[in-house]
Amino acid sequence: MSENEETLENQRQRRICFLIFLSFILLSVLGLQLWNTQVLHGHDYEDKAKMQSLRKIRIPPLRGSILTADGVAIAGNRVSWDLQFHPSEMRRANRKKMVEHIMAEADRAARCIGRENQLTEKDLRYHLSKLPGIPLVLFRDLNPQELLRIKELYPRIEGMEIANTPVRKYPFGSLAIHLIGYTRQSDPSRAEDRLEFNYYVPDLKGIMGLEKMCDDALRGSPGQELVMVNSAGFVSEMMEAPTPAREGEEIHLTLDLRAQQIAEKLLQHKVGSIVVMDTMTGAVKAMASSPTFTAEDFRYKKRYHALAENPDLPFLNRATMGVYMPGSVIKPFTGLAALASGVTPDAVVRCTGRTRHGYGNGIACNNRYGHGDMDLMNGLKKSCNIYFIENGVQCGIDALSTVYASAGFGSETGIEIAERKGYCPANGPKWNASETAFVSFGQGKILVTPLQVATAYAALANGGTLWRPYIIDRISAPGMIGGKVTAPQKRGTLLATPEALNAVREGLFRVVNEDGGSGVRARISKTTVYGKTGTADVDTKTLPTKHVWFAGFAENPVTKRTYSIAVLIERGDSGGGTAAPLVGAFFDQWFPDPPAPPPAPAGS
Repeated sequence: MSENEETLENQRQRRICFLIFLSFILLSVLGLQLWNTQVLHGHDYEDKAKMQSLRKIRIPPLRGSILTADGVAIAGNRVSWDLQFHPSEMRRANRKKMVEHIMAEADRAARCIGRENQLTEKDLRYHLSKLPGIPLVLFRDLNPQELLRIKELYPRIEGMEIANTPVRKYPFGSLAIHLIGYTRQSDPSRAEDRLEFNYYVPDLKGIMGLEKMCDDALRGSPGQELVMVNSAGFVSEMMEAPTPAREGEEIHLTLDLRAQQIAEKLLQHKVGSIVVMDTMTGAVKAMASSPTFTAEDFRYKKRYHALAENPDLPFLNRATMGVYMPGSVIKPFTGLAALASGVTPDAVVRCTGRTRHGYGNGIACNNRYGHGDMDLMNGLKKSCNIYFIENGVQCGIDALSTVYASAGFGSETGIEIAERKGYCPANGPKWNASETAFVSFGQGKILVTPLQVATAYAALANGGTLWRPYIIDRISAPGMIGGKVTAPQKRGTLLATPEALNAVREGLFRVVNEDGGSGVRARISKTTVYGKTGTADVDTKTLPTKHVWFAGFAENPVTKRTYSIAVLIERGDSGGGTAAPLVGAFFDQWFPDPPAPPPAPAGS
């Protein structure tokens, strides 16, 4: 080998050695990096990988029940049997084939139970993209026949499940629905805890009435599950025992179930309201408004729109949100104002059938020929407009408004649900004696709610105490006794002496229990009913009409507790002809028969 060839060979060997050395260095660096990554920091990367695969799922709580005073649930929960698919068990080679497979199986399930398949490819793709770990609900509320058919489906659909889901139920339909309200599923995007969960299953939200006012107590607390998902987002493993949701609290009402049922039955095919309350506490025993609706109506667009367009406003709770001129049910309070101004109960006003007060030819009495000489008690019995107009104008609007305000007119009662305060007349630069004349017998610039009237008449019955009406007796954990109990709360005192109250009550007795009284059709044999009829003339966009009243009180012949009542009927004939019979029927059906007198001693 020549010297040049030997030199070239040596250079080549040195290059090979250098390359081998360089490769060794590079492999060593790579090995050290792998060792650093897999051995020294392997657990850190493993934890990060696991964290990326963990999903927290929100479990909605069971909503608390709403119960009557006698322990009957008028809002609770029931089981809905739902047909659902688990997409994680229905995977195919790719997303397109998976969508086609699920849509085909959904069509097969729909044909089996005889329903229309409402699932669209767009909805399915959204679910697979955003909620792959959550079951896909296809059909809710399967009936027994549908359950039987789907269970007999062959071959069985892989990934299909019949799940029982709690849903809100109102077992008595429309009963007390204005008071209870209704619910719908809350919007997850607006939830305060939305960011805490990867998969957010929302709970129910109260929309109206007690469901809304007591929403925080009724909702309870959600639970959670921590699961492992694979790269496609499907659940592969449950990482720990689920944290159960805490059921919402129970709302115990003051409502008497029978009283509510009787009141609503009496209002059928009428537009109006009935309110009944305990005169010694303010506890509401019945609160009915008509026309009405059911929570189920909100599930169907046609039914909802029909109700929303009904001119009789079925969604309006007339007991607390309806404001009306009181008509003659204001007269006992006009009488109290007159007595407080120095008029005596036996002072006489001569009724000739018309008074000079008012506009034009003055104001006519309900008896156009006149009642003759009227004192307070007979003025109430005959509902003589002239007696109360003359005395109302004499004592003035300041005295009237002071007594009306002490009875709670023109202010909110404080009840737990939404209400309007109405309007109590007040003196001002443009006020005149004619307006005072109209207000004196419940016409013109004065507006009240049926609840306010029932509260005011409770004060007439109990000696002058104005109680805050309430419908929540207590709030407690499910099945527990006690809890947060509502105590009766005094709002004020009626501006009247005991002697004045006795005189007014004597007049209310005569209204019902003496022949010729305007409210004789409220008379029953079980107990003594006291009360006052009322008729308010209303100008509407079409024809003038009348809203009619009866307000009063009666004692339960067995328990000896006294209850006030206010009945308002729109477009009625008269307070005595339309409203008074409803009061008599209510107390006759609700009150028990009085106890039989003890047998006479032998030989007497």
